[in-house]
Amino acid sequence: MKAPDDLFPEPDPHGCEYMAGWAFLNALTGETVPARCGRNRCAYCLRVNARRRARAIAWAGPERAILLTLVGDDWQTVRPRMYRLRYRIASEVGLCEWVWHVEPNPKGTGHHVHAWQHGAFVPQDVLSRLADEVGMGRFVRINRVRSRVGASAYGLKGLTYGLKGVEADDEGTAYLRVNGYRLTHQSRGYFRGLRVRDAERVASGIDEEAQWVLIRA
Repeated sequence: MKAPDDLFPEPDPHGCEYMAGWAFLNALTGETVPARCGRNRCAYCLRVNARRRARAIAWAGPERAILLTLVGDDWQTVRPRMYRLRYRIASEVGLCEWVWHVEPNPKGTGHHVHAWQHGAFVPQDVLSRLADEVGMGRFVRINRVRSRVGASAYGLKGLTYGLKGVEADDEGTAYLRVNGYRLTHQSRGYFRGLRVRDAERVASGIDEEAQWVLIRA
């Protein structure tokens, strides 16, 4: 169960099935909001969590959006490749802070990674070479992020828009499986010195002073 000062519920045509019949009451204002469990295994809460994470990604001010292809077919393959790639980038061009997640290719031909990065500029030809050297192929893209609004709208589109149609719960499960059951993977400094949950609260404008009490709806 997550209190709203941690993960505030958002409008959605569906609610949290695990907290049906419960609400949170703000003891200071009298406001009530539907309660939710906050677990990623809950289809409703997974989408809410993803929207919050996407806003935090944008709040951190990414400078570049990166696409990596041929990253591997499972988490055990993707994870070490991504760690090696960041190490190689840092060794050649400088500090690379990023957040990333894995998505299935639309035609079922493997997986790709979307990343948002700030720090040292990475020339595309360098990124292409390094990606190939760690086993992910040479086809990559890196583009300047021109709008934080755009970064927020696109970040975690697989879940915020429904995993390219993920109103189906099993697709949410597939997303989590290929991501090691985490929403995103971030380097220590990506969220500008904040922990990811704190960055989410700041980006979502959550009131730290609110006093919420769980009640029957």
